[in-house]
Amino acid sequence: MDMTEKTLESREVYRGRILRVREDRVRLPNGKEGVREVVEHPGGVGILALDGDDVLLVKQYRYAFSRVLTEIPAGKREPGEDPFVTAQRELKEEIGAAAEAWTDLGALIASPGCYGETLYLFLACELTFGETHPDADEFLETVRVPFDEAVELCMSGELTDAKTVAAILKAKVLLGTATPGVETYFNATSGKYGLVELKERYKDIRLPHIELVDIKELAHQKRMQGPFSPALVKQIKEALECKEQVILFQNRRGFAPMIECHTCGWVPKCKNCDVSLTYHKGLNQLTCHYCGYTYQVPRSCPACGGVELMHRGFGTERIEDDIKLIFPEAKVARMDLDTTRARTAYEKSIADFEQGKTDILIGTQMVSKGLDFDHVSVVGILNADTMLNFPDFRSYERAFQLMAQVAGRAGRKNKQGLVILQTKSPDLPVIHQVMHNDYEQLYYDQLAERQMFKYPPYYRLIYVYLKHRKEDILDLAADTMAAQLRSGLGDRVLGPDKPPVARIQTLFIKKMIVKVEQNASIKKVRDYLLAVQRAILEDERFRSLLVYYDVDPQ
Repeated sequence: MDMTEKTLESREVYRGRILRVREDRVRLPNGKEGVREVVEHPGGVGILALDGDDVLLVKQYRYAFSRVLTEIPAGKREPGEDPFVTAQRELKEEIGAAAEAWTDLGALIASPGCYGETLYLFLACELTFGETHPDADEFLETVRVPFDEAVELCMSGELTDAKTVAAILKAKVLLGTATPGVETYFNATSGKYGLVELKERYKDIRLPHIELVDIKELAHQKRMQGPFSPALVKQIKEALECKEQVILFQNRRGFAPMIECHTCGWVPKCKNCDVSLTYHKGLNQLTCHYCGYTYQVPRSCPACGGVELMHRGFGTERIEDDIKLIFPEAKVARMDLDTTRARTAYEKSIADFEQGKTDILIGTQMVSKGLDFDHVSVVGILNADTMLNFPDFRSYERAFQLMAQVAGRAGRKNKQGLVILQTKSPDLPVIHQVMHNDYEQLYYDQLAERQMFKYPPYYRLIYVYLKHRKEDILDLAADTMAAQLRSGLGDRVLGPDKPPVARIQTLFIKKMIVKVEQNASIKKVRDYLLAVQRAILEDERFRSLLVYYDVDPQ
């Protein structure tokens, strides 16, 4: 149903210093006419200012309500003004503070029935204080309230201002997970966050038993059936005989991550990006998963003319084909980005599995979290190594999270589940931490490494990316910028170097990392980075250089 109301006539009723009131005659969705009264407002901002554990609020007399209200600092936007700029100005004017750390808390529409004001909310932290500069007709008193007390005042109704209640409750976030991020758990154990631990599962349901399978050794013995070990095939067979369900997890979509000429080793790569192309059998095409460009599958090798083009690796599409060959009677479904593009496809896949219309569900990380199935007895993690061998300091942490989460899909209600964990690296500590659900050991291992090599939570990271269409100009610009950064930041600057994918959408890429101590001023670092950037871009050679930053990368 089209619920749009069409304006037929508009009449200004009042125009003031801030507000404009108009009366509109409109065409309603049912064809009849109606009248709408609208109060126009340029919009404003509200700032939740945190100094340590205290919220900084302002008291002021509100004439419309004939009483003093306690609110967060706020103010009106100038025409066309960026809300963030407004927030910075109002924070300084009303409580005399500047903030180094800002978080966007979203927008608030307080009274959509007639009042056209949109309020943009921000969280401001790491404050420094100076003089206040209120407007001539503003009379304010700043008060400090502990954050937890401010939450209670919102819930009890003692704080009634909409923007204040919304900002405080938006900032009061409950983080709940069995596998927290290392930085999150560090914040919880060090007192920055509150910590509540649940040591028992719902209804005392046992954790699944995890069986480790060394697929490297089995491959040497030629005992693997494609990506499936004999143990996994056996357990799938038994589960199907008992009318139970199976989840197979492989965090890589497509049929094969790459194809290769058997004769000369040629591998097709994207013309725009420095990556091999993924083969999608259903579409019979090669696809770049970075820029989305598609290619026809060649009939022969363009390098040597050979016609033996081999598939290398296993994606979810190939696993689906192979499992159907082994269990032709089973009802098999696949859930990945390729199969869930349609608007209702994801919900249908979940519903079919819940209703028993699917026996074996194959999926990427889509199947790892937030799903609760009654009849899943077996989960197969087909290749843990694809998650572990990734050039990122969080790779072990994320591999643990994914494997622990997908393992938790097995045996959640009826009986203890079984997980077959296949890997070529059975001796890695993280594999055994997954097997024993030993998050704490993973956490302490990761903390020790990160402290040694200066990574979060002990340091903050800023990734600096430079892009250019010409590699030689990019190299020169990156070296020049790195030298200037080091002159001010010293050994905090690492690089420049090529990232794992060094060209995307025809642009060559160089990357630098800036490691900043937690107690250092991030504002000063930011200002220095921008000053160096401006100096670099003033050089005629580097005018078309693209520079962007990722602060606290996740």
